[in-house]
Amino acid sequence: MAGEQDILARLEALNISFDKVQHGPVMTCDAQAAALGPVEGIILKNLLLKDKKNRLFLVTALAETPISLNLLSFRLGTGKGGLRLAPAEDVVEFLGVQPGSLTPLALSAPSAGGIAFLLDAGVQAAPKIILHPLVNTASLTLTPLDLEVFLRSINRTVTYTDLSLEPVIDRENPPDLKPLADAAVATPKREAPAAATAPEGATSSQKASAKKFQKPERAAREATLNPLDVVALAKTLAAQAAGGSSIEDDLLVQLNALRNAAYAQGYAACRGQMAATLAQHF
Repeated sequence: MAGEQDILARLEALNISFDKVQHGPVMTCDAQAAALGPVEGIILKNLLLKDKKNRLFLVTALAETPISLNLLSFRLGTGKGGLRLAPAEDVVEFLGVQPGSLTPLALSAPSAGGIAFLLDAGVQAAPKIILHPLVNTASLTLTPLDLEVFLRSINRTVTYTDLSLEPVIDRENPPDLKPLADAAVATPKREAPAAATAPEGATSSQKASAKKFQKPERAAREATLNPLDVVALAKTLAAQAAGGSSIEDDLLVQLNALRNAAYAQGYAACRGQMAATLAQHF
């Protein structure tokens, strides 16, 4: 799996000029902007999406570009509700980065070959863009042309997509982005974890607890939910709705950021506990 230094070396080998800024871990575009301060450039947001056929789509766009999952589903030919945010496991397995570190540079991973790539048309006009070098503790500033050079070096066709476009889609006008979806490769289905069962003779409360943990995603959601985050999220969504944004899509994006933050914090805490335990024994 390639790391930050590998990707920097690759950029240098392509004679791509960039500026690098180190900062603390950031999980959202807003946090990244706060960490960078006066650094010039437009921050890019990245979403890894998945359809019902287990195909993956990496969307890279300006942070301010609204992304409607329903509209994108129709344009890709996956139907209404055909797209959802890919789980964190897919981010790690196919792009080789941790949640919060998504970047188009991760398309260089050998396992990313089957992922379809959508690049926001707004990126092309930006004088400077900012993206992660496979980790969310640093940011790179470069030009859109530099990004194009990198993408072509990994055999990616550079095509800009107007994500705000709402084309007519009917029998005479097929989905305009369907060829992109058709070229994506479906990922293998993961086996569902074995359901938890209560031992014979268990009490009613024990049975109820076992039944609850048959849905691990529910248990994880209840364990990591922070009321303060929810209040902040509600305020953010209210402001976005007032500005005309799609509250459903914004909710999905914001909740995914919260989920990824919880994932990263849990990973760091587990790593720290393991280190402490090993130190006691050795």
